[in-house]
Amino acid sequence: MARRPYGISESEVLLRRLSPPVLLDGLLPTTAQAQATKAMAGNGATEAELAAVIYAEWGRV
Repeated sequence: MARRPYGISESEVLLRRLSPPVLLDGLLPTTAQAQATKAMAGNGATEAELAAVIYAEWGRV
């Protein structure tokens, strides 16, 4: 989802690549879920760890 990924952190590019399938299904994260996922990415979580959180938890309260 980043047309020009330069100037955007690697973790942000990763999040923008992983989240569209969930968002297109209409599942939106709560503010707390989004903030926690972003913090995980900023702390060096792996792609697999982020995918697990995004695909399993977002949109489910």
